[in-house]
Amino acid sequence: MAGDRISDRNNGGEGSSNPNAGGGLSREDLMAIATIVATTLQGLVKPNNNQAPPPPPPPRGTNFYYESLRKNKAPTFDGSHDHEVAQTWMNNIETQLRLLEVQTRLKWMF
Repeated sequence: MAGDRISDRNNGGEGSSNPNAGGGLSREDLMAIATIVATTLQGLVKPNNNQAPPPPPPPRGTNFYYESLRKNKAPTFDGSHDHEVAQTWMNNIETQLRLLEVQTRLKWMF
């Protein structure tokens, strides 16, 4: 054990100078692995500056939103004069319109 401490001091505090003594990887091995991982990740996220960004999606009309609401079985308002019923319906519709990302200028149509 005393020999290990002397070895640690001679090795800059990096553990035993014998790579097999601790059963783990040496600092050099870990640095090589880190370099390989970093290089691989850089290759995955490297932007291609030769390509133009994709075009924006075409604007969606009211028919798209109406059909989406219909398919999702959006609640309908029955004309009740009960304040709580009306408020619940309004909250449900606002949630669905927000999830569909309906533009503010189109929301009044629904």
